Amino acid sequence: MYNTFARMLIPDTSIVLISVDYRLAPEHPYPAPLDDCHKATIYALEHASKLGIDASKVMVGGDSAGGNLAVAVTHRMKTLNPPLLAQILLYPALQSLNFQLPSYQQTWTPMLTAPMMPAFYQYYFTGAANASVTEAMLKGTHVTDRIRERYSQFVDYRKLPESFRKDYVAPDVTTVDTDAAQKLEHFVLNTEINPLLSPNLAGLPSALVMTCEYDVLRNDGTLYAIRLNEAGVEVQHIDYKQGFHGMGVLIEDPLKFQSGLKLISDITQFIRSKSANE
Repeated sequence: MYNTFARMLIPDTSIVLISVDYRLAPEHPYPAPLDDCHKATIYALEHASKLGIDASKVMVGGDSAGGNLAVAVTHRMKTLNPPLLAQILLYPALQSLNFQLPSYQQTWTPMLTAPMMPAFYQYYFTGAANASVTEAMLKGTHVTDRIRERYSQFVDYRKLPESFRKDYVAPDVTTVDTDAAQKLEHFVLNTEINPLLSPNLAGLPSALVMTCEYDVLRNDGTLYAIRLNEAGVEVQHIDYKQGFHGMGVLIEDPLKFQSGLKLISDITQFIRSKSANE
C-alpha cells in the first residue's frame, strides 16, 4: 500500500526515500515505534554520504499515527545541527486530551471513526484497550478538571476557522471518571505521544500539514498548524474539501481517488520547493 505512495513521489522529486518498518502497537506500545523512527532518522543522517543524502535537506513525514511519530521525531531532534529541513504531516493524530472537538462530532468515514481513536491510543499507551476507558475518553471524563484547565488552551476549538466549527456546541463536561483518569494521566500528559500539548513549538522544522474535511483528525492537524504559525514556524496548511482519512494511499485501481493523487502532487511541490530554496 505505501510502496505505491512512495514510488509515486520518487520520480518527480529525485529524493532518497526511506520508509521505516517500525514496530507496531499493540504488540509494541510506546516508546518502541517512536524509538524505531528516531533511530532510523539518526542512521540516515550519520550515513548520509553512503546513502546519497544531503544531510542539510532531510525531511520527515507520515500519515495518521505515522504523522504523530514524525512530529515526535522533530521534537526529539529539535536541537540537531544541521536541523531537519521539514516535516510533512498527512492527517496526523496529535492529542488524546479532547475527543469532543468539532471534527469528532461531524461527518467522518468508516476509514476512521471517532470510537476507534480512544482504543488506538490505548493500544499505543500500554498495548491493551478497555471498553470503559474508551467510553470515558469519548465523553471527555478521562482527565481531571486540573488537567483540562491547564491544557485546554492547546485544543481550543475557538481557534479553528469558523467553517470548521459550524453548528458545533462544546459539551459541558462536569464529571470525572477517576479510574480512567488515574490510568491515563501519565500518557495524556506525555508530549511525545501528544505533541499538540507541547508548550513550546518554536524552533521546529517548517511544516506541510494536510487535513481532510471528512476526518476525525481534521482539527488535530489544523490546531497544530495554527500553533506552529503562532510559534514563528513556517507552515503550509492544506485542507482538502471532500477529502477523507486515508485517501493518500488510495491511488491505484480499483480504488483510485483524485483527491489522493492531488495530495501526492501537493507533497511533490512542497519537497521541490524546500529542496530548491534551502
